[in-house]
Amino acid sequence: MALRLRKVGTERSASAARLVAIVIAAVLLAPASASSHGGGLDALGCHHDRKAGGYHCHRGLLAGRSFGSKAEAVAALDRDGAQGEGNGQPPVQHPSRSRIRSEASSGSTAGNPSARVWVNTNSGVYHCPGTRWYGATKDGTYMAQAEAQKRGYRPSYGKLCW
Repeated sequence: MALRLRKVGTERSASAARLVAIVIAAVLLAPASASSHGGGLDALGCHHDRKAGGYHCHRGLLAGRSFGSKAEAVAALDRDGAQGEGNGQPPVQHPSRSRIRSEASSGSTAGNPSARVWVNTNSGVYHCPGTRWYGATKDGTYMAQAEAQKRGYRPSYGKLCW
């Protein structure tokens, strides 16, 4: 009498084990996101932190630094340029420094300052009257364009209100 041994469920358990191993490998090897938010950086590589207040930089010449306002960041950029890079060497004129300074100072006063805009307080973008999202986002408030710019909000699609 021959004894027959049957392999019960070995194929199923082997494929389940392979699947578990693949999932674990994918989770461990997947790159973790190092960015704390999705963008919205200005010409300085910075943005306003509407929840905690202040202004901080992620990229560019001011990366890793925090300020009370955009004006303080521009002043720091000027100061750093006048004092050098802190390494005892004479100041280095970065080619992008003048462009950044002009973009940072000119962008905050353009458009019709009294135009009433809708500010999406979640995204930090303001919308002009007659546009799709004017008064239509979930969280937001109305204010003058000059006030929105002063608080660091940026125009939708870069288009100012006139």
